[in-house]
This record gives sequence, C-alpha cells and structure tokens, in this order.
Amino acid sequence: MLFRSTLNGIQVDCSMVCNPTDGIMDGFLGVGDPFGQNPCDASNSDGSTAGGGGGDEPPDPPACPGYIRNFFNVAIPIANQLASTWSTDPHYILALSAYESGWLGTHAQSIHNLFGLTNKGGNDLHLSSYQASADFWSKNDGKYIEGDASIAAFSQDIQPHYNTANPDWTQTLVSVFTSVLSWRVICGQ
Repeated sequence: MLFRSTLNGIQVDCSMVCNPTDGIMDGFLGVGDPFGQNPCDASNSDGSTAGGGGGDEPPDPPACPGYIRNFFNVAIPIANQLASTWSTDPHYILALSAYESGWLGTHAQSIHNLFGLTNKGGNDLHLSSYQASADFWSKNDGKYIEGDASIAAFSQDIQPHYNTANPDWTQTLVSVFTSVLSWRVICGQ
C-alpha cells in the first residue's frame, strides 16, 4: 500500500504508518493499533480491496486517529518554538516528543511531560504545563542539538545526554521521525 504526499517540500511515503518503525506502532510506544484493523491489509471481508473496484483503485488512506491529532495540536507550536530557538527542524523535536511521550499518551498528559523527562534517569518529572516541559527540555537538552540539519545528527547528538540505556534509541528515533512526517500528511497538520 503506497500513499505519497508532500510536506514542506519533503516527499513522504505515507505507507510507513502501516509499519512505521518496524513494530513500534504495535506496542513499543504503547499506542497499539490506531486503526482498529491492519491498514496494510487492503482486503475487505467480502474479498474486495479497501479501495473497491476489484483492486484497480488504490485503497483509501488511513484516517487520523484522535490521539495523533491531539499530539500534533499540543506539540507542533512547542516544536516550532524550540526549533526556532535551537536552529533545527521542528520535525526532529516532534519525533523526540512522540517517541518519549508515547505520542503524548495518558501518563505523559497527566504530568505534562512532552519529552519523557526524568529526575536523572529516575522518576518521571511532573511539570505544571506543556510549556514548562518545553522550557525544562530547552534549558537542559537544547544545546546538544543546536544547528542540527538532519535527524541522524539530531539523534546522535542528543542520545549521550538523553538516553544511554537503549542501544537502539537513535535508530528508533529516526524511524519515529519518518512516522511523524507520514502522520502530519495524513492528519493534515
């Protein structure tokens, strides 16, 4: 299944949402199956394809789930602000936030923690607002990603100061970045 679109001049393969990060959408971020079915399975119960017409028409693209829309509504203005401060791409910051907050899952919402911030690797920080979360992250971690011009540089620069326990963290962040681009197109954000 291939859905292509353009976001800020970047050609995006929206089919990444079917398996955007080699399984991350299936539980790693705690988000489960956002579609209620496998969006990569284009067949309906009657054997026809999701696009209809016996397979000649492309299937309909997936809809934007509410939790993804909520994440973007909260995180995009903050990511734009932080990206401007640190001269980097807001999509990198969105990817970090999506990864570390589980797309702003229930727990992250309850503690206003957009970035999975902890007390020196211990308990999660409880912040008074999403802006407080952004301010804390900017003060403590922003300097490490200043001027980064690629998601690979961003993830490598912040990883030693942010997450040292997971050896796959940088590659996973790069994969989540691809998902962020795809979801932005699907969600019209």
